[in-house]
Amino acid sequence: VPETGISLGEISRLLKERYGHDVHIDGDLVETPTGGLALTVRGSGVPASTFEGSATELGKLTTQAAEYVYSKSQPARWAYYLQNAGRSEEAITFCRTAFGSASFKDRPYLLNVWANSINNTGGSLEEALGLYRAALKLDPDYWTAHSNVMNSLWLLGKEEEAWHAGEEMRDVAGGRPGRAPETMYQNWDVLTWNLGPWLDGQLADAAASGGVGTGIGTVGPAIADIQARLHDPENAELALKTTKE
Repeated sequence: VPETGISLGEISRLLKERYGHDVHIDGDLVETPTGGLALTVRGSGVPASTFEGSATELGKLTTQAAEYVYSKSQPARWAYYLQNAGRSEEAITFCRTAFGSASFKDRPYLLNVWANSINNTGGSLEEALGLYRAALKLDPDYWTAHSNVMNSLWLLGKEEEAWHAGEEMRDVAGGRPGRAPETMYQNWDVLTWNLGPWLDGQLADAAASGGVGTGIGTVGPAIADIQARLHDPENAELALKTTKE
């Protein structure tokens, strides 16, 4: 920019530093008096923490430091990482301890992972249901939590309440189709044997995600299940053969 003597690249960097959302991390790696290693990391919004090990454990220390930075800078994503990695007990502990200091935006997600992890460890369905409902109080548009409320009520044998929960979601979403993704109605669709819309929602979810789906498991078997209920064994078999891991 001739009038200022500042290049476009410098302006871009300054704007990113001022208004961006990057987390800047630095740290130190030193040898301890006993011949081991001490790796300290710190960053914006990430308090300093030190990880110590033997001289041959640099890889382990790096992993520990990276996980620490991830958990402090992006608690909701870290919680989902723990859940999806099968580290359910760690997820429960993390969500419980991180909730109080988390942003209001992250809190519904922490509650949802907390509840999911309780279910994954064979814990109380009632406790998980309470957490899903608490997440909805914080964010009424959290469609995944609506779906999980329906699922929990169904598993508790409260099918009519699960149906009502689906109706509540439809009201919040402004009707169906509305703001809630169609795939979030899958529990309501199963309860009411609404097979056509259920299949359409699953197919749309698969098409929007490279065939994998956005649920906990791949969507292929669910599509095959619906097609089998619709007496379409050929397409059910094809859905299974083309399911992605």
